[in-house]
Amino acid sequence: IIRLEHQLEELNSAFENLENSFVSSNAPGETIPGGVLFENTNNEDNSEIFNKNTDESLSQIPSAPVFKEKTIDVQVAYDELLQLPEEGKVKLREGDYLGAQLDFERYILERPDADDIATVNYWLGESYFVRNGFQKAVNAYIASISSDPKGIKAPSSMIKLATSLAKLNNPESCKIFNAFETQYPNVTALEKAKANKEAKKVGC
Repeated sequence: IIRLEHQLEELNSAFENLENSFVSSNAPGETIPGGVLFENTNNEDNSEIFNKNTDESLSQIPSAPVFKEKTIDVQVAYDELLQLPEEGKVKLREGDYLGAQLDFERYILERPDADDIATVNYWLGESYFVRNGFQKAVNAYIASISSDPKGIKAPSSMIKLATSLAKLNNPESCKIFNAFETQYPNVTALEKAKANKEAKKVGC
């Protein structure tokens, strides 16, 4: 107990010396009220300064980039797709055969079950035929007939199929010409004449 009392006295003495040195270091006339060594600095003014500094430091951090979502007008894209066959035919008339081919192929790829797919395949065959791409023309004409054997372009596709095979020296050409009127007995006189003319040209 006596030893503890001595230690407390030493601590009090050290504390008084520390307080006296702090007071003497202040400017003349300054006093520390109530003998308090340190004031509570967590007052409202300091809190505001702290918050302000915190806000300023946070404001220097760049915000995450904001990406605006680009929306696609689906209706416009669909309408453009529907126009491809007509645009392809215009390009055929203007001599842009490759452009026509690409339009027809894109339409067939994206709308394989369209009601007019047989007609578009016929025009695709034409875009190959005029550039002597007879084998690809054959494939397109066959696809046209297969899609709609009784369709509006089926007779013309059959004539052009036979003609393309003849260009490839395929003997099936004459068989197809000979079967034309049997296959399509109700075609117009103009189409019959065209089939006969093409058959004679290739020697059938």
